[in-house]
Amino acid sequence: MGNLITKYQDFLLEADEIEDNIKQTRDEITKVHDEIEQAKSTRKENPKDINVEIDSIKKEATAYSKLPALLNTLATKLVEKSKKANLENIY
Repeated sequence: MGNLITKYQDFLLEADEIEDNIKQTRDEITKVHDEIEQAKSTRKENPKDINVEIDSIKKEATAYSKLPALLNTLATKLVEKSKKANLENIY
């Protein structure tokens, strides 16, 4: 019986860890979107300055390049959460 309780506690800790990872990943995605918006607003503030436009486009490109990995990570974590929820429903 003690072994079963230990396994259940480990299960709960792992579920909390997945939730934390999901939240962190979503926070990172939000930061990337903020970077993109900041770069766009900088370009809009100085529409005739070609150097500002170039810098803004480079910043946007850098930010956009981060999104695929973050979104794939989020999807993976959500799949893990879904599997855990299905296991939870067995009991």
